[in-house]
Amino acid sequence: MRILTKNIFLLATFVAVALQVASLRADDTQKFTTEVREALQKALPGYRLELGDPLTIKAYQVDGKFLGDVALDRVYHYVLLNPEHEADAVDDFARRMAQTLQDENAPPKASAIRVVVRPLEYMQGAVAKMGSGPKAAFWVPLTKHLVEVPVLDLPTSWKFVSDLDCEALHLSEKQVIAMGEKNLGDVLKPLPDYKIPKKGQIGSAEEEYASSRVLLHDQWKPIVDKLHGELVVMVPSSNLLLFVEGSTRTARDALSAVGSKMAESSEKPLSPILLRWTKNGWVEVNI
Repeated sequence: MRILTKNIFLLATFVAVALQVASLRADDTQKFTTEVREALQKALPGYRLELGDPLTIKAYQVDGKFLGDVALDRVYHYVLLNPEHEADAVDDFARRMAQTLQDENAPPKASAIRVVVRPLEYMQGAVAKMGSGPKAAFWVPLTKHLVEVPVLDLPTSWKFVSDLDCEALHLSEKQVIAMGEKNLGDVLKPLPDYKIPKKGQIGSAEEEYASSRVLLHDQWKPIVDKLHGELVVMVPSSNLLLFVEGSTRTARDALSAVGSKMAESSEKPLSPILLRWTKNGWVEVNI
């Protein structure tokens, strides 16, 4: 009887939770979108916010310039699972998104320029989704499949440097990338601070912009010399760089296996490609 009573209680609890979630679904995603738009509009009185598709808000400046879509999928699904926290979740999302929109649409500052590594295919797809008009991003090749991309490091987010940003900064694309590399070098600690791996071991740099260290090519020379000219690196995620003395197939296989596993568990996976340092730049390694 105890077991039956316990099971009935658990079933009743499950049904109650399910009904809460169902009631929110029944209220319609458009109703939730309206609720968030109203909260966001209070936080952004100087912007025009319109309802788009369900779980999407279209943001405009007062002059009509389209700023982009605000996606509500994640906060909506959180509320589905935690309906008792809906008011707090909506308020918190509105506050954070308001700050992000303000940051992303403030005049760009040269001091905020950084450079990042991205797969070429990813960037081509991202730009295609951004539509026509002035370029929303640009890049220069790093290797066959990877590119160097300038971004603006903002207080609550980041965004690609666009043609309009270049105009506002009075800088050419080449100057923007050079500025990004200089700023990156200023904010990252010197490479010699990292422990040099012994043969058969994997070294790592784990920090914000760790993967961008490959863009500071000349800074690697002291480590290359200590590794007998055989530096091979991998950037499995944005904030992680792995490196080895890569003269043997065994070392490169180990780097690839460890890096691939770490990329799979990362929220920001980047690339499984191995890169070898040469005096003329990085080259992709075929294992």
